Amino acid sequence: MTSTQIQNFLNVKVAVCDTNGTKAYGGTTRAAHGTSRGYPPPYTCLKDFRQNTPSRNLESGLCNSISAKNNRSAAQIIDDIARSCGVSQKALIVMLQKEQSLITDDWPWSIQYRSAMGYGCPDTAPCDSEYYGFFNQVYNAARQFKRYKANPTSWNHIPGANNSILYQANNPGCGTKNVYVENYATAGLYNYTPYTPNQAALNNLYGYGDGCSAYGNRNFWRLFNDWFGTVSTNSLPGGARLERESSTGRIYLITNGKKYLIPSWEYMKAYKFDRINVISVTTNDLNSYYDEGPLTNLIRDPLTGRIDMVNSGERYWAYSSAVCSNWNLDCFNTSAVNTLPTDLYARLIDKGQLKPLARNSSGTVYKMGSGNKSPIYSPDTLKDLGYTWNNVLTVQPFNLNQGLGSLLITRQAVLKFSPNPTIYFYDGSNYHVIPSMHILKAWNLSSKVKRPATSSLNQDPPPTGEPLGNRVQIGSNKYLVDSGKRYLLTVPQTNLWPTDYQTFSSSLASELPSHSLKKFLRVGIRMYMLDDDKLRYAPSNYVLKKSGYRGSHSLLQQETIQSVPLSDDLLANGSLIRNIDNGNVYVVSLGKLHYISGPTLFNNYRFNWSTIKSYDLSRIPSYPIGPTLTNKSRLSNGYSIFSDREYFISSSLALSMGIKQNEFQNVDNNLASFSQRVNVTRFIRNRNTGAIYYGSGGALRYVTSINSFKKYGGNTTNLTS
Repeated sequence: MTSTQIQNFLNVKVAVCDTNGTKAYGGTTRAAHGTSRGYPPPYTCLKDFRQNTPSRNLESGLCNSISAKNNRSAAQIIDDIARSCGVSQKALIVMLQKEQSLITDDWPWSIQYRSAMGYGCPDTAPCDSEYYGFFNQVYNAARQFKRYKANPTSWNHIPGANNSILYQANNPGCGTKNVYVENYATAGLYNYTPYTPNQAALNNLYGYGDGCSAYGNRNFWRLFNDWFGTVSTNSLPGGARLERESSTGRIYLITNGKKYLIPSWEYMKAYKFDRINVISVTTNDLNSYYDEGPLTNLIRDPLTGRIDMVNSGERYWAYSSAVCSNWNLDCFNTSAVNTLPTDLYARLIDKGQLKPLARNSSGTVYKMGSGNKSPIYSPDTLKDLGYTWNNVLTVQPFNLNQGLGSLLITRQAVLKFSPNPTIYFYDGSNYHVIPSMHILKAWNLSSKVKRPATSSLNQDPPPTGEPLGNRVQIGSNKYLVDSGKRYLLTVPQTNLWPTDYQTFSSSLASELPSHSLKKFLRVGIRMYMLDDDKLRYAPSNYVLKKSGYRGSHSLLQQETIQSVPLSDDLLANGSLIRNIDNGNVYVVSLGKLHYISGPTLFNNYRFNWSTIKSYDLSRIPSYPIGPTLTNKSRLSNGYSIFSDREYFISSSLALSMGIKQNEFQNVDNNLASFSQRVNVTRFIRNRNTGAIYYGSGGALRYVTSINSFKKYGGNTTNLTS
């Protein structure tokens, strides 16, 4: 309805208003009765009511904005609010009658305007003064119905489901009725007035039932039917109808002597024809109408010329040529735009301007631009592009026939555009091919590969930057990526992997846990040892153990070390090597080969002749020949002298004895194979002469007598022979 139609309707319902209350009432006049109740004349009927109306801001999903206006009639106010909130003018009119009888009352009191829609007036408490006033009441009631629809499962009565509804809100003892609520509008009525009429109320539609009868929703139904006809959806306004050609099954819209072919069931739903009765007719019958061609997804307002896109019983204003271009709408082709009668145009719900984003039934969201639809990769991308979900319109398939644009993505991701088998890493700006399963596993990305919605990239893969590797630089630090970890490399270790450090993958690497490479590496079933900038293969568990391995290692893939040149095999400390060229025997200690000058020294160290292995020394160049082995060894925690046994002198005792450090060689702590070590004490006895010495002040001092020995603290426990 328009505001003029509403005004005409109000004029018919109250032809003459009893402004001064002169009509009789209860043995007196209306004026006298009203005055006695606090409501003296003059009385203003709804057809004559006017007020200045305030502005209201846009509330997405509820009501569009309303500007402040002066001296608006009740009819204009009803129409303004109905269009703002997308609520039926007829429904608002019936609500005003149902709640306060304002439509037919010819001497309404001010209290009826104060709470015109019963909004904020619960059955169990007084009305809330925050919502007083005619405009305030109508606006908030209309807005409330939109709230019910926006969150249908958050209220007590849910559309499309069976609901248990009370017969009498103030008397739960009256029981409930199981009611199937078909749609949002009916659910809204039950949420607004939460009871259903019992049979007694239905048996007396214009009167009263019994003590368990409630009348609100009954009266709404009765008034709507009395004033506006059946609320059934099986007929169209203005004499329009649907006819099916019996010979072909094709369905046409017939209106004003014209026929429009309805191309598919989707268009039936688009124009809200899917529940309208269809009449079967002959081809000759249809030939009597002027053929306007098929219905399209565009419709023109016959009054204003505004062009809308039709979708699921709603219409969206294609408000500019740019919008038409973005959506690939043929807005300026008269044969592509249907001009239907006003009541058929108005029958579609006005949803305002056409939105920039579209969503299909599968949930994919597209940005519409230049006649193409570009899929948006994720909710984060939607946000990064400056949109919210209020910018998204869920559309029917025929409104998504645009060409495919490129994928819109703003953050890093791992993608595969089927049927192309290539996997890509997107760094936020560029695509990079992931060249192998090794790299995919190195970054632990196998479970993160996504197949985005189909876009132009499925047929025409994107241009790419350099392929993703597993070496990355973050600031001045260089990392090796493997097995879902990033390993911070030392400067010597970067010599093993000297090149191909990438920066575009730094943010991806930052998400991985950071570690340092351990001294020992496991690669498949093989073990290796990192020795600064050398990588050595460990041929046996014995070698590993002798080299200090205690079970802690880093796990790498074979491809990660594939380009690293291996140094000589790992030789454990204490390994015995015979030079095949000259027969010389060496012992490995701290990365060097020490010549063993003869059998006496060999036996002093308790080496085992059966463990000697022959080598061509040119095959182990990273083990240089060091000083000839002597019987004096410097260990990490002291000094050892080897003869018939190992005599160990602690670092502190060596200092007091004046040990000459330059006479001792640096060797591995476990080089010798003695089963028991003799720990030298402060007092030493020459086994051949019996002379006793003690270390003090950096020298060995001769103890002249047994009394001196005891005087200085000597005893059998701190005397070493």
